[in-house]
Amino acid sequence: MWTLPYSGPQKAGVILYGLLVGLLTMPLTALGCLLLGVVVVLITGPNKDAGGAFLLATCLLYGFYLGIPVGLFVCWKVCRSRLREAKPDEPLLNDADHN
Repeated sequence: MWTLPYSGPQKAGVILYGLLVGLLTMPLTALGCLLLGVVVVLITGPNKDAGGAFLLATCLLYGFYLGIPVGLFVCWKVCRSRLREAKPDEPLLNDADHN
């Protein structure tokens, strides 16, 4: 089955959508690490030396650093999958065995 290829503005829209999803992945990853830090602070209990606040700041910082490659990976996967939808269907290697 053949489908029409994307036009230039449609390809730009797919790429911008992938960038948007990738950029939104970064703060969500940082938020997830922050929530994990909150759980650790709640489990360990309150400390008098304010170690919990430092742990939360560290979790937020490392979560952002972790979010950069995760966001790039998500952007790549979204763009790749959406841009491949417009290509004609190619037979898979295993399809030759079934014919």
